[in-house]
Amino acid sequence: MNKSRKILLLLGFACFGHVTPTLARSTDTTHTQSNAAVLEKMQKIVKLYEKQRYTNVLELIEELLPVVKCKADRLQLQFYEAYANYYEKNYSISSNQFHFLTEQYSLDPQIEEAFFMAGYSLAFENVDIYLDQTVTYDAIHLLEEYLEMYPEGHYLDLAHIALKTLHHRLISKSFKEAACYVRLGYYHAAIVALENFEKTYPNSGFELKTYALLLKSYKERAKTVSNEQEKKQIIDRMLDLSKWHSAYMHDTDKGMVLKKKKGMENNTGLAMLPHMPKYFKK
Repeated sequence: MNKSRKILLLLGFACFGHVTPTLARSTDTTHTQSNAAVLEKMQKIVKLYEKQRYTNVLELIEELLPVVKCKADRLQLQFYEAYANYYEKNYSISSNQFHFLTEQYSLDPQIEEAFFMAGYSLAFENVDIYLDQTVTYDAIHLLEEYLEMYPEGHYLDLAHIALKTLHHRLISKSFKEAACYVRLGYYHAAIVALENFEKTYPNSGFELKTYALLLKSYKERAKTVSNEQEKKQIIDRMLDLSKWHSAYMHDTDKGMVLKKKKGMENNTGLAMLPHMPKYFKK
């Protein structure tokens, strides 16, 4: 969260730091008392947020939003609400709230942050690698939309890291689906899936695993093939794979790339993404 937003809240938000036109016309002390009560709750939100008591923050914001009419103050409250849900790991809710801000306050200077966080928060949503990846695709779309809208934005590095991790999740899913055919003994289907995977993702980080599974699949396939010409094609392909493996292992550059990617093969989550600091400063 940027400093200006925190200062606004500590000062009682934009519309509660001065007399509004409505209050100026009224002599009813009830308005003043109500105004003071709202201001007190707003200041309490800041203190609770600083103490990371996000559940309490969300409860107070839920109470306040229906009675706060000032657009600037509602914006600040809704930012706090979206961040509180983010830290409570309600990532889909947080993403939706940030996205709502981009639609409701499209001209506000702070909206770049909301555009970024709509995708960044959704990127943290835990998605089983074997299940539908709609959430992953949605997060990618939102982050790419942010990069398109803000090509020189404040959060480019984090956006690129998130996108890299999300794309790796999709690559991991594709590889695991292909590898599943090998485990089930469907070697012809495994060969087709693994060959397609290698063509689609030539620098996936799974090159050696793909090689090992392809070699096994071709060997098992050769045992069941009676046609001599087809068997010869399988043997030729196995020889090609062996040559590729030898060249790959002796390639210094590839070896260096392999070391860099070694820790990524089993990383289908978002551990590589730095978690947003409690007070996000631009």
